[in-house]
Amino acid sequence: MTPDQKEEYRTLMKEYRIHFDGPVGKDEWPASHRKKFDDIRNLGRTEFLQYRESIRADSEFYPWREQTKRRAERIAELAERCREGRKNEAGWRLSLESEILVRFTIEVAW
Repeated sequence: MTPDQKEEYRTLMKEYRIHFDGPVGKDEWPASHRKKFDDIRNLGRTEFLQYRESIRADSEFYPWREQTKRRAERIAELAERCREGRKNEAGWRLSLESEILVRFTIEVAW
């Protein structure tokens, strides 16, 4: 990013009153969201090799869970091919988009 672009972003941030407070400590999280934020933090610490697909009794309601790790491996493999092939954005999208969006085609029972 050029210095001019940075200055333009700073000007827009002032104009639209956008500011960043920085990291917020756990004690400052809204009580209604603490469990969710804690789960997200723990998930962020989970390494790929430690991750286990969660197959549980309610898997009929969450059919994608048992395929999560395999899909991640497949997406990483496709991304590596794109990188090695020096594909442009359109090439990456053609290679990866359908694989990433397939999760949204699975019917979920409510």
